Amino acid sequence: MAKLSNHTCELKPHQMNNVLIVEDNRMVGSLLREFIGDSLDLNVILLETLQATKALLENDPPDFLVALLDINLPDAPDGKVVDFVIQQGIPVIVFTAGQDDSWHDKFWAKQIVAYVLKEGPDALPYLTFLIQSLQKNRNTKVLVVDDSISSREYLLDLFRVQRFIAFAASNGQAALEILDRQNDIKLIVTDYHMPDMNGDELTRAIRQKHNINELAIIGISSVDDRKISSLFLKAGANDFLNKPFFTEEFYCRVSQNIQTLEYIETIKDISNRDYLTSLYNRRYFFEAALRFYDLFKRQGNPFAVAIIDLDHFKKVNDTYGHNAGDLVLKYVAGLMQHRFRSADIICRFGGEEFSVFLTDVKKKEACRILNDLMLELEKSAIEVGENRVKITMSIGVCTNLQGSLDEMIKKADLLLYQAKEEGRNKLVCD
Repeated sequence: MAKLSNHTCELKPHQMNNVLIVEDNRMVGSLLREFIGDSLDLNVILLETLQATKALLENDPPDFLVALLDINLPDAPDGKVVDFVIQQGIPVIVFTAGQDDSWHDKFWAKQIVAYVLKEGPDALPYLTFLIQSLQKNRNTKVLVVDDSISSREYLLDLFRVQRFIAFAASNGQAALEILDRQNDIKLIVTDYHMPDMNGDELTRAIRQKHNINELAIIGISSVDDRKISSLFLKAGANDFLNKPFFTEEFYCRVSQNIQTLEYIETIKDISNRDYLTSLYNRRYFFEAALRFYDLFKRQGNPFAVAIIDLDHFKKVNDTYGHNAGDLVLKYVAGLMQHRFRSADIICRFGGEEFSVFLTDVKKKEACRILNDLMLELEKSAIEVGENRVKITMSIGVCTNLQGSLDEMIKKADLLLYQAKEEGRNKLVCD
């Protein structure tokens, strides 16, 4: 059994919705406070001096997500406020008009979040992007893999500054064991030279379970050998950095890789959703429900498949117009999202027809949930302009295991047809 080095840098469970700005130029400070407060819905505390900052932070201050600091204040030139705020454990963004390279390097050596210049119209949007990233990072898990204690701790510190939930492993086997327990890790930074399993070998092992669009891997190495980067990339790594690296470049690579994963996830989610109701679409339903069907059939867990159809929906379109029909469909989708659990798969099957795969639920409970949904819609009056539209639904439910998912859907569809034949606004369960 590999020895685990399971150092975790994790934030306290309470939310940090405060931003500290220390800026002696009142016009700039007010602009920052308004822009950040309005854009991100955060509580912004604006101060003008180091003395006021000390008075706040030394007397039971609120938790701060980040501090945005000018480096030359009336009572604190040369970035003294930066040193003080970092000592209080608050991540710092330096926001300054100075362009001296020596200043730039000096503050990056203090492990800040970013160094941003007060110039151009892009500065404020970039600041909001940085703060939004810190907010998201609080729920993003990363893993550092390095057999060197000092290198491992240094990388953990860099991730801590950026508010990530960071895990650490001293070798490849320990990394794989952590990844098995924490399967929602989004980014791994791994050294190349390690005992028993090199970085490229670890990357190959990870890629057997986690594809490149779900988990990013950045390889690192202190050895000046161009072949190492090729080994990492051919093994399935997303990126590579030579040590020692510049902190700003490291953060840019981390941010870029995580952003790419987010873009892919967004595109994938859009492709799986119905554009009108935001419910899953028919294609996704068959993919996801089939996985659940196979799993529950193997484990013997109960589940149900329901087909739902809105009664006389054509009348709504004919009487009030297609815009009204769209509003009705969105209203019904909202009811369904409220009624069902996140583990259930809710789908717009087509037109005014919906399907639901209810997970881990027995027949009686499934029928109760669906019947409550039907009764809630019956009692509803959907506001469409000046009109209040009434509509009902019919439901067919299959809870008895069939030979395939398709057979269960067909069975539910037959039961739906029976509900329609028996007068609509009715649930028929097998």
